Amino acid sequence: MATGPRDRVVPHQIHVFVCHWGKVCPTKGSQELTGLLRDMLAARGMQDKVIVSKSGCLELCDIGPNIVIYPGDVWYSNVRPADLEEIVQSHLIGGKPVERLRSPKAADPASDAQQ
Repeated sequence: MATGPRDRVVPHQIHVFVCHWGKVCPTKGSQELTGLLRDMLAARGMQDKVIVSKSGCLELCDIGPNIVIYPGDVWYSNVRPADLEEIVQSHLIGGKPVERLRSPKAADPASDAQQ
């Protein structure tokens, strides 16, 4: 049987998307967030459990940089490098989202209708 790229894919338990597009996130350090988060996870040996990907615009530009974590559909906004340790410890390791960073617009479906 032939093997291909899909045969080598490591199933991840958690997928983190960091916005890298739009008007705000790239100018407020989303690339730095992605690099730091990947480094933090690698230092803890979590790179097989958690994958960090660059995403397109998450349409919450006014409150970026934004991060979305699945499973759970948890959206974080205004994320700064200093917030990453808490996200890793509380959410990615402990399973408890960081409430102070959760995006109010993503949590409220009515906010989409008002835009």
